[in-house]
Amino acid sequence: DYTEQEDGIYDPGRDTNWSSDTSQNNKEHQVLVGARFEPGGKLTGEAKVGWGTKDFDNNTDPVGFAYEDWSGLVFSAISTYQPLPRTSLFFNFQRAPFGSPDAQSSMFVNTLFQVKVQQAMAYRFSLNGAFSYNWDDYQNVAAGLPSKSFTRPEITVGADWLWKPWLAIGAYYQYQNNIASNDLYKTSEYTDNRVALFITGSY
Repeated sequence: DYTEQEDGIYDPGRDTNWSSDTSQNNKEHQVLVGARFEPGGKLTGEAKVGWGTKDFDNNTDPVGFAYEDWSGLVFSAISTYQPLPRTSLFFNFQRAPFGSPDAQSSMFVNTLFQVKVQQAMAYRFSLNGAFSYNWDDYQNVAAGLPSKSFTRPEITVGADWLWKPWLAIGAYYQYQNNIASNDLYKTSEYTDNRVALFITGSY
């Protein structure tokens, strides 16, 4: 439920007011089946696959763009593989629908592939790296506009130190690039460089 849209809030991107008859209110349903697996000491994980729907309560947005219900494949798969005693690989594969705030499309389907590697070192140090690839595929783009999607590759490298069994200290650098499928959407492109220091405690 988009409560602010129902209250008649002004949308500068559309240059008009929302209402309860034009809001992006919708209902999502997902039915999945899956399994957890641990065939050996080196491989563990879980996978789910199924069908999802997104049903909009209204027919059009404030500028008359039609909402179109969506249905399609959804899945989630996460696994860990440890080829060597000090080396761990993590895999993440996801697909699911999300709402969109822009004026060209009311939703997009995100597909994510991610792989991480962690290498334990001496003195409780560990090095880690990750590569992620996101694809945001916008659905039912407004008439007269080219298809819209963004790809978002991301690279992360970092290090952790387990100072105490309950306290870890670490740092990482992350690079992310958002790339538009068409020059018309280039204003949404960006490059993000992020450096972080963190402390993690548990009890």
